[in-house]
Amino acid sequence: MPSPEVSALLDRYPAVIAGLGDQFSSHDFILVLAQQNQALYIRALNMYAGALYRGTPAPFRALHAVLAHHLKATRRLVRQTGTASSPDIFGESCSCATWQKV
Repeated sequence: MPSPEVSALLDRYPAVIAGLGDQFSSHDFILVLAQQNQALYIRALNMYAGALYRGTPAPFRALHAVLAHHLKATRRLVRQTGTASSPDIFGESCSCATWQKV
């Protein structure tokens, strides 16, 4: 069960998805979610302040993994169509899921 901070962002998924094009990436989704819900995003990010990836602090990576996982669970709104390389929130190119509105 997600924390209240993450749940508050999950409640915003339908509105964010509605505002995106018919096809989008997880990175596109997370960027718009963060832009439109900055205070909620910061509170959720703070929950992962101590998260590590390969021994390096990685709160963004941890939160974004949770957000992407929950995007996959919104089958009534989107379906995963594959993966693509795209820039993450820091402009670094990496692989992420691509989505199609249902």
